[in-house]
Amino acid sequence: KNLFKVLLGKVKKNKNITKFNNQILGFKRSENEIIINLGSSTLSASLLIAADGKNSYIRQKSNIKSFRKKYNQKAFIFNIKHKNSHNNLAIENFLEQGPLASLPLNISKTNNYSSIVWSCNHPYYYQFKNNQKNFLEKFLKTNLNKFYGKVEIVSPINHWDLTLTNSKKYFDYRILLIGDSAHNIHPIAGQGFNLTLRGLKKFYLIAKNNYNKKGDLGDIKNLVNYNNSHYLDAKLLILATDKLNLLFSNNNTGLRFIRKNGIRMFNQGRVFKNIFKNYASKGKLSLN
Repeated sequence: KNLFKVLLGKVKKNKNITKFNNQILGFKRSENEIIINLGSSTLSASLLIAADGKNSYIRQKSNIKSFRKKYNQKAFIFNIKHKNSHNNLAIENFLEQGPLASLPLNISKTNNYSSIVWSCNHPYYYQFKNNQKNFLEKFLKTNLNKFYGKVEIVSPINHWDLTLTNSKKYFDYRILLIGDSAHNIHPIAGQGFNLTLRGLKKFYLIAKNNYNKKGDLGDIKNLVNYNNSHYLDAKLLILATDKLNLLFSNNNTGLRFIRKNGIRMFNQGRVFKNIFKNYASKGKLSLN
């Protein structure tokens, strides 16, 4: 919310940006431009960037196919207040009921607030359908009490079904997909937003080079360049989060054995930790 507020403030101050409070009703593409129908007006541009979420209207109208997978899980999102300081540390517990993540919030000097993201497996979410707050506070007491002490939910509890969406390609003629319109991944490692930022950076560098050469930003070569550089990055992260979720959300005896020994090897291996850290933060498979 705060990031959106800051970005919108920057947009309003920039004289080169015009903000339209309209819904896109359709678009037509020609060799040199795309014409966008806003109902009360039309716009022409060299490129239309679709940043309209996992159910992207622009992606659908462009006939870009996408892969979808239902996880049979619900994500529960809410904020908590706790007795002990979080010390600016994020925690992720891999539980039988589903991965439970606690993310530090810096909204008080004592650091006693955190944000909870719980990917709850079926059928556990039926247990607290009629008394969410009471059930969740007991659940957090069982699983986070040793870190935080007494816990209290201090925000509305939001929830939705978890799915995976990945477009077959991230572009079409004079169309570019960014963020969730291109890829919407499982929150198990908290990497969806990082992946979007990496995609934005890749296209920014392409756009900057194109601008310096006074080229056509919507040229198919630019879009293919972005797609080729970002698609593999996204595919690797999608594969990692999807298989991590399978490993940590499944009670199969064989997977339990792999899970137990895999975590031990990961904790003892500095090489594995460095590779995971660098890929998650930089999108690079490197040791340093």
